[in-house]
Amino acid sequence: MSIVIQDRSLRGGNPNEAFSYRDLNFQADSEVGGLHIDDTLAINNSIRNIINTKRGSRTLDPTFGSNLDQFLFEELNSSTAQEVGEHIETVLQQEPRIVVLEVIVQIDRDRGGFNVIIIFNIPSLGLTDQTTGLTLQGNQGVQMNSQSINEDRTFDIASNWDVV
Repeated sequence: MSIVIQDRSLRGGNPNEAFSYRDLNFQADSEVGGLHIDDTLAINNSIRNIINTKRGSRTLDPTFGSNLDQFLFEELNSSTAQEVGEHIETVLQQEPRIVVLEVIVQIDRDRGGFNVIIIFNIPSLGLTDQTTGLTLQGNQGVQMNSQSINEDRTFDIASNWDVV
């Protein structure tokens, strides 16, 4: 599916410049008479954008994004894992639609990095205990994924991982 959106305000008033969005979950909204992106998908995309955008890379919004790449080659210990968790909690304050409940950081000694699960609520939608995950590995960088947790908020942890 491909949606093309033309908006003069987006590109200096030239209506011939169009934006194309592919593979988005659009649904018809009979009340509004248009199309909208599912709110949870939009929020998850926003979280991904915050995590994957290097802080300072947006000229007009230099405080947007994160600096998670600074932890890629740090020592794999509980102190660094704590810093990773605190950094993620801080940068996700840029997404006002969520309330971060918990950031779980695992040290993955086999892969040389950290596995992270973020648990959050979306109060405006009445959704609780939503999860998203990411990995930080020196050879692969920061990657978002859809890790999940057990009902008791634990991972299925291999014996060589430390939970902070």
